[in-house]
Amino acid sequence: MVILASGGAELVSLGAVLPFLAVLSDPERLWQQPLVQALAARVGFSQASELLLPATLAFAAAAVLAALIRLANLWLNGRLAAAVGSDLSCEAYRRTPTEQEADGRGFPLSRPGHQPGGGVVPLIPCSA
Repeated sequence: MVILASGGAELVSLGAVLPFLAVLSDPERLWQQPLVQALAARVGFSQASELLLPATLAFAAAAVLAALIRLANLWLNGRLAAAVGSDLSCEAYRRTPTEQEADGRGFPLSRPGHQPGGGVVPLIPCSA
């Protein structure tokens, strides 16, 4: 769901570039549109040059919103990757034979994390 929101926010921020550039380059041309004049009159603007500040703020807000959603997406993807990695490592640890199991099966007893007489020492606690 966050990926779709991120894509939509990117689309809005990229789609806001051309209208923002149009306002910056020629606000009079935009002012000639009846819809823009009606909206501007409702807000209280009477000149084309007054459109620069609202256009700049709208473009900046769209860019900041897209960046925040992108950061949330990155954070959630990191959390998901960490959770999957933790689940895989816990499952691998759970399937690792202990010293008692390895005696008759030919597994080497000297491996990282091994303590004589104590089995394998968990480096990261896993909840099973």
